[in-house]
Formats: sequence, C-alpha cells, structure tokens
Amino acid sequence: MNSHFKSKIIFILFFVANLVNADCFFDFNSENIFVNGFEVDEICEKQFYFELLNSDKNISGTSKQTVIQKTVSVTSQSKLLIISDGRFFPTNGPAGYLRIEINGDDQYSTVALHDWSTGTTGLSGQHSFNLMAYRVVPAGTYTITLIASAHPSNNGNFVVGSKSALSIMIDPSLKILTESLISDSNNIQVTTYNPPQIDINEGDSNRPFVELLANTIQNNNSSISNVLSYIGGRVYQSCTGNGGNLGGQGDALWGFWANNTCPTTSEASWGANDIYQGAELQTSMYAHSIHSLNPQQSLNIKFGASELAFGSNVGIPPFENDVCYKVANTKMVSILNNNISGGAGGNNIFCSTFTFECVATTLGLVGCPNANTDVTIASKTISIPTNHSGILFFSAKSRIQAGEPEDSDMSISLGIKIDGLKVGSLGVQQLFVPEIASTRTLTASYLSAVGPNSSPLSVGNHLIEVYVNVNAISTKHTSVPNELHLTYFDFD
Repeated sequence: MNSHFKSKIIFILFFVANLVNADCFFDFNSENIFVNGFEVDEICEKQFYFELLNSDKNISGTSKQTVIQKTVSVTSQSKLLIISDGRFFPTNGPAGYLRIEINGDDQYSTVALHDWSTGTTGLSGQHSFNLMAYRVVPAGTYTITLIASAHPSNNGNFVVGSKSALSIMIDPSLKILTESLISDSNNIQVTTYNPPQIDINEGDSNRPFVELLANTIQNNNSSISNVLSYIGGRVYQSCTGNGGNLGGQGDALWGFWANNTCPTTSEASWGANDIYQGAELQTSMYAHSIHSLNPQQSLNIKFGASELAFGSNVGIPPFENDVCYKVANTKMVSILNNNISGGAGGNNIFCSTFTFECVATTLGLVGCPNANTDVTIASKTISIPTNHSGILFFSAKSRIQAGEPEDSDMSISLGIKIDGLKVGSLGVQQLFVPEIASTRTLTASYLSAVGPNSSPLSVGNHLIEVYVNVNAISTKHTSVPNELHLTYFDFD
C-alpha cells in the first residue's frame, strides 16, 4: 500500500468516526474521495436528511410534544434550511399548533396554526401544513424537532398524520436570502370590486396587494440561474370588513410579485384559503415561485397579501370579497441555483387565479378523469449527470375547488411520484357539505437524501410527477388551477 493511499484510509476512518450523522459515501477507486458526490475537502459539512412520520401521532393538550426529531453535528459555520410538509386533523376541535425547534428554540421557524373551533362544527377537517426554518449556526451539535401542541387559546386534542415529513438541508454554500415578519401584519383589506371605479378581472396587471416581505437577489454566475422562492405562515380573520354581508370573511390570497410585476401561472402558484365560519377563521398558507435570471441580472421578489377577485369576467355574478385578515409568523425564502433546478405546471397566463381544470368526476364528464384515481397535474423529466450527488429538494403545491350540488363530502390528496413511485410527504384536505365550495391549498415535499424513507436519484433521466387524488362518492367536476405545481433544486 503506497503512502498516499494509506493516508486516505486513515483520513476516512477519522472522518467516519467524527461524522456520525453525515450521509457520506466514499469511492475507494477514485483518486479523489467523494462524499455525496463532492470532494471531501469541500463537504461533509453538507448533510441532508429526510425524516418521515410513519404512523399517526396523537397530540394532547398544550404541552410540547415531539413529532419528528433529528440531531446533527457540523464542524464549521453552516446554513440550516429546514422544511416540513404534512397533514393534521382534529379529535375534538382544538387549535393545532406546529413549529420547528433548533435546540429548543422556535424563533427561526414559521408557525402552522389551524383553529378547528372557529369554523362550523364538523366542517373544518383535515388540512395540509407547511413550516420553514432557517438559521446560520457555528460549529456544534443541533437537535432539530418538529413540535406540536394545542395552542393555549383553544386546548384539546388533534393528530399529526402519517407521511408528514421533515427535510433538513445543511449546506454552507447555499445561496439563500430570507426575510421574516417580526410581528403580525396590519389588516389586509383590499378592494377588488367597487364599480365603476374598481373591477379586477383575470389578467389585470393592477391586482391590489399589500407588500409584506421582499428579497433582492442577483445572479453573479456566468450562466442563467433560477431563483426559487417559498412563502409560508399563518392568517386569521382580524376585522369586520368593508360592510359586506360576511362581516370580514372571505378568500385570502397570497402571491409573488417579481420586479413589481404580477406572475404568470407558469412562474408561481397562488396560496388561497377561505377565511370563513363555514371553513376556518385561522389557518396556515403557503406558495412557491420560480424565475430565471441572466448573468448579472437581479430580481426583486415580493410577497404580497391580497384577496381572490370576483370581478365581472369570472363567470359568476361579480361581488366584492369582504375578507379582512392579518398575516403572522411568516417567512419568505429565496434560493439562487445555477445547476439542476426548475418547475412544472402552468399555462403561462398572466396574473390569473381561475385557470381551473377538472381532475375528478363521478358523472362521466368528457375530458375529466374519474374520481378516486391518481391524476397527474404536472410532470417534468430531469437528468442526473455523472458525479452528481442525486440529492434534490422537491416542492408540490396546488389549490382545490369543488362546490357543485352533486358534490358529496370528499378527501383530496396531493403527492409526488418519481419514476412512478410515490415518495415524500402527503398533503390532504377534507371538504364537507354544505360548505364544500370553500377553496383550500395543499402542499407536499420530498428530499432525495440517503435514508430509510428516501434515496438519491441515480445517474440518468427521471420522471417527476405531482398528482392529486379526489376521494368522493359523488362529484361533478372538482378542479385544480393550471399553475406552477412543482419546483425543485439541487445542492451540487
């Protein structure tokens, strides 16, 4: 054994002994030692974990309870990006309260807070949740925990559903910008229909919004790069509105404005939730976007809070959305990626929220898939090159809309498939008659890390799909909008 190779063996043994939690592999036949596809002198500060809840977790009372937990160690200053997607549902109508802790501290996390007591009893069922946390940490050991409890404002019991997940991404080189609300926003109370002065329609560039957070990011790479942005947090009804008959209730809308321009449906999803006594008056919301930047080009990306507009061209009698709400515990994360990243879904229609397409029927409608089957709503084939780690983060988001007289109670699932196999977390939304028309948003995600519930993508092509499944005895044409359903990025 030559001294050069012997020194590598000694180094590897030392490295393995000191990186118990790192997902590292070594290529003994290479002149270079690789860890997750990177040379050792660049990484094993990079670590990736996908932790999946394999059975339902009952949550009782206001004491903190651990849902998922992972302890990691870093040897130098590192960036921790943590994203959790999943589902939760009530046992006896509490306020379900979820957040991420880093060494017992939840100040870096968004909050998912859903109050099942504020809606009509029995009509606010299972919901999706999304959480994000970001922190730059010095060398040390960190315990990352998905925490759940009933909120003190409304004690009780609920369940965090199986296939909820926690993705942990530790990457010192990650190009990331984050902004967070430091306190609850002012009332969000815009006007979208007050003729003849105001009549906001699909495709109008003057859709009103309240700017809450903004990131400006520049592409200093020599090639085209993508900016992927994510928002997540919570909303709650906060005033009685503008005198409408719903007293400040209605459909809240979240979105992105890039360089002060409303997005196309291929650039961003919209987050929407009916803040309504027949649904819920407090819940979590989220959305994602993708924009391409040329070298040296910059992008100002804004998170705007607004409302769904029911103007004169949406196919129903127009009316003013009377919703009045506040935004709280919310974060926006923007990531610059010039390697493998992208999105899928959307038909490139400007500033439109009602691009709905049927995904489920029990009545045999032509062109509409049968209910109770997986329906692909977005897909993308990606190619993993040689010497790539195969580790990527995938985000899926979509809204759901039902509400016809033929519609029964239903349960809608949102998930991700890779090469035909279901992976990652599962988002679920239940809808109940007679309030089945209340719009909601679902979310799911997957990190293709080494682990018992995940694995890196192999070299070659892979088909990524976002699917929905509408489980219903009867439905006429339950629909989702044709907008950005999938985003993804790597770490190489």
